[in-house]
Amino acid sequence: MFLPFPSARGDRLKFTSIGHANIDITLFVPELPAPDEDVKVQASMIGTGGAASNFAICVKRLGEEAELLAVVGDDLFGKFFLERLVKQGVNVSNVEVAKGTSTGMVVVINEVGKQRRMISVSGANARMNSEIIQKWSTAISEADFVHVASLEIENALVIAEERDDLSWDPGTKVVRLGLEKLKPMFSSLRVILLNREETRLLAGRNDIKDAIRFLSDLGPEEVVVKLGANGSMAFVDAVFYEAPALSPLVVDTTGAGDVFDATYLVSRARGYDVEEALKLANVASALKISRPGTTKGIPTWEEVLVVKSTFYD
Repeated sequence: MFLPFPSARGDRLKFTSIGHANIDITLFVPELPAPDEDVKVQASMIGTGGAASNFAICVKRLGEEAELLAVVGDDLFGKFFLERLVKQGVNVSNVEVAKGTSTGMVVVINEVGKQRRMISVSGANARMNSEIIQKWSTAISEADFVHVASLEIENALVIAEERDDLSWDPGTKVVRLGLEKLKPMFSSLRVILLNREETRLLAGRNDIKDAIRFLSDLGPEEVVVKLGANGSMAFVDAVFYEAPALSPLVVDTTGAGDVFDATYLVSRARGYDVEEALKLANVASALKISRPGTTKGIPTWEEVLVVKSTFYD
């Protein structure tokens, strides 16, 4: 069970997210070019990205305190990244600046009517290691909640040595490593957040509820699954909860899963029951999907409440 929300004392919860820091260059195109051809970009955006960064910005937009632990390069993009996060109100005082390295980058290509494509450069993200994580020991221990986002499993396991109440969204790349490599994380989890295919793949079961039960037996208090157009589902205290999806105009899906994660966790920390937290998270991710850019479209708590009251209540 989540701890009672301390806002009654006039405090804000501190969420610390750990993961990648990227610059996202988003391109909207009518179609992909044929070999040796080009196409005119209809619109372009540049901003911050990375699952942990998106999570932190969303937490702040929702009204809580957010800290990011990540690694950037000592280049112009690194400076740009940190300045943008500071403007969003995210604490970046412990972000590591790796000398002689470029900041991570993702080019997001949104083709009209089709799923996005992404090309990534790891850059300074690859510099994160156990030594850097040890520097963050105090920040990790002092946070109310620690969220591990799409981080290499060897680094995630180091963090798991520091806390036994983590939330974790491993991401598809890590899930593909298989359960045996990921299983040591489970004893340190309060919440695991996955999508449908990740859940099936990790559990080795096709039936989604069987897969969720299997993962729950490994230790997490809450197993939360994002089902896309079918909404979301959670398994808590041996009970399944479901919330139907909204049907937003799809403009840019980048970061929607991170927004879902942050909204669900903030809602639970504020005392909302599981079903209500799923609904709020569905709304927040739908609002994000309907807007361009990785972080520009992240909604505020007030926006989420207004849309939820219209769609669900």
